[in-house]
Amino acid sequence: MLNNKKTAAFVMSLLLCVPSYAAVTAAADVDLKHESSEDILVDDDINAVDTETVSSELKTADGFSYSVTVDNTACIEMCTSKEKDLVIPDTIDGLKVTNLGKTAFGSDDTAPYETITLPDTLEYISASNPFIHCKSLKEIITGENNTAYKTADGVLYSKDMTEIVCYPCAKSGDSYTIDKKTTKIGASAFYCSKLKNITFPSALETVEHHGISNCENLASADLSGTAVKTLDDFCFIGCTKLSDVKLPATIQNINGGVFANCTSLETIDLPMGLLAIGQSAFANTGLTYAVIPDSVQEIDYSAFGYTITDDGTETADPDFILVGSNTGSAAYVYAKDSDSDYEYQNDFIFMTNDEFTKRQEILNLEKFTEGDFEYTVQDGNAAVTNCLSNEETVTVPEKLGGYPVTSTYMSAFSSCFARKIILPETITIIREGSFFGCSFLTELTLPQSVKDIEDNAFSGCQVLEKIDLGGAENLGRQLFDDCPKLTSITLSGKCKTFSEDEPFIVCNALREINVAGEGDGNFTSREGVLYSRDMKSLIAYPASKSDKEFKIPSEVEIIEQSAFAYANFLETVDLSSVKVINDYAFEGCDSLTKVKMSKELTTLGADAFYDCHNLKCLRFYDKIENIAEYSFGFCYNESADTEEGAGTEENDKVTEGFKVYAEKGSIPYLYAEEFGLTPVSGTIELFDHNVSVVFLIVCGAIILLLILALIISAAVKNRKKKKAEKAKADAIKKRKAEKDAAEKKDEEKE
Repeated sequence: MLNNKKTAAFVMSLLLCVPSYAAVTAAADVDLKHESSEDILVDDDINAVDTETVSSELKTADGFSYSVTVDNTACIEMCTSKEKDLVIPDTIDGLKVTNLGKTAFGSDDTAPYETITLPDTLEYISASNPFIHCKSLKEIITGENNTAYKTADGVLYSKDMTEIVCYPCAKSGDSYTIDKKTTKIGASAFYCSKLKNITFPSALETVEHHGISNCENLASADLSGTAVKTLDDFCFIGCTKLSDVKLPATIQNINGGVFANCTSLETIDLPMGLLAIGQSAFANTGLTYAVIPDSVQEIDYSAFGYTITDDGTETADPDFILVGSNTGSAAYVYAKDSDSDYEYQNDFIFMTNDEFTKRQEILNLEKFTEGDFEYTVQDGNAAVTNCLSNEETVTVPEKLGGYPVTSTYMSAFSSCFARKIILPETITIIREGSFFGCSFLTELTLPQSVKDIEDNAFSGCQVLEKIDLGGAENLGRQLFDDCPKLTSITLSGKCKTFSEDEPFIVCNALREINVAGEGDGNFTSREGVLYSRDMKSLIAYPASKSDKEFKIPSEVEIIEQSAFAYANFLETVDLSSVKVINDYAFEGCDSLTKVKMSKELTTLGADAFYDCHNLKCLRFYDKIENIAEYSFGFCYNESADTEEGAGTEENDKVTEGFKVYAEKGSIPYLYAEEFGLTPVSGTIELFDHNVSVVFLIVCGAIILLLILALIISAAVKNRKKKKAEKAKADAIKKRKAEKDAAEKKDEEKE
């Protein structure tokens, strides 16, 4: 089966390697065909304008081969004349000459014509531009009575001057100013011209395919004052000396191969508003980087960073840099793009705009070398720009070039092999990305002199296990991205600010965060957990802290954003004192099974308990006022990412069997009803279990009845006992009376 994508890529590769590509494409363009009896006439935009029947047989007369249209006019298909000054007649064999076919002046570059005079009867010239093979052409001449075309100083235009059709490639002169009325540069109009400079009119809107291709002397192209929206395929291809290009603010599309083989082009500013960049648009250029505006939505295969050899072999430059605003931009997507049909995988360097700006700043610095260190000098202080040492332990001196070392620049230590780096007490600033990608660094202790640590300072330190941030007061963003083995972080007691809300979100192996030393900072720690200095907020719970149970200190009222996110081992947590739980606080806590909520809780943030697969219930009390979306009871629906589920399934699904214990009509109860969770009212928490109030009442009633029965039974027994005791007493009393009476009687007898 024909693979269209692979075929397109292969053809593109070959075309980029053909010096006279316009000649190749000209032969392939849509035009008057003579292989069939019916053809489509097209205008210069290659839009069909009429369908006519033409003769399938070519006729020859007076050095011309021609075909006949249904209008009984002649279309010149080939000139066999060897005259330098060629004149196209008004008629051939009595037929009016109205058309020039795409091979009218040959199909190779051997045409001898220096001047060509066109007849007044001419109405249409092939959109493939038959003049491209006239390498000796100096002038084109038209008569005043021609209604379709006219010439100005030997250059062919449309009659109204809105389109330039052909600039003779052998015309004398280094510079040319296109007429101010011109809105279109036609296909191959300047193909192979010797011009060094072209001045473009403000009215210009369109540059058609190969419009200015293979102009090997052209050094600059300033289109900034034009209204061009699209640069058509290959319109500047092969302009090997082109080094300065200015694009207009109106540009939206740079099509395939536009600047391919422009080997002198080392920089280009792509305007905001640009939407698409075509296949191989900048292949085989001198570009080493490309700054892509946010407006760009699509970058096609091999647009940047590729060279293509004469045999069509495509090679990507792994050091090519794509610059964009973020990892969702078209620049990032292209930098990491892949396609199994093309059998390619891009792996270019991606930088944000800020990172790239700082990189350029470093490249422009004046640098010096002393020992194992490259450095620059600013305001009387030295800054390390590169560590050249191959040692496992690197000690940075206090001075370089006699200047105190006070800072480190981006990637200063990225290329060294050190397992341990010792910085001097003169260092005050660790600049962005200073230790980026230190592949061997296992432990680092910064000096107390450090005040500021900028973004991504330690990103990519893949074997780093422990770090002490010295006296740092201000910490940048994404400091520990891609540090998969980092287990311990020590902050200074002077630390005051983090530049992001989730400073440790990517530290999955982290076991402890400690705050060491005294100071006026804003943070403290307790048992490896990070809090605000006043203990009102819990900021970060290490993801790999081994405890299975955790009770929030009684002072804590706020759980900050992502504070417990992705805690690996935490099973139960007691939040008895907490009033506010912010966004993502417990997201991804897959081991979490039990949470004791506070009776004082008022606010629950978005995704607070999202993706907690084993958490099946939560109890809420009457003070809660705000519950954000997906706060609890939801997990990510992985099947939505599958081919079967894409576009048909929601990304979020309800946790099966999740129960919400709350009073009927309360905010949590209504939330549960709205999102398909199971609301349960009329319960209380008893000995860590949720028990129905009705059940308790019934049980209480039964117990009361039992107690009453026992009381009655005891009373009856007591009464019987007393009655028996009275009867016994009465019997004793009677017997005593009888005895006394008998004794008295006996006494009387005596």
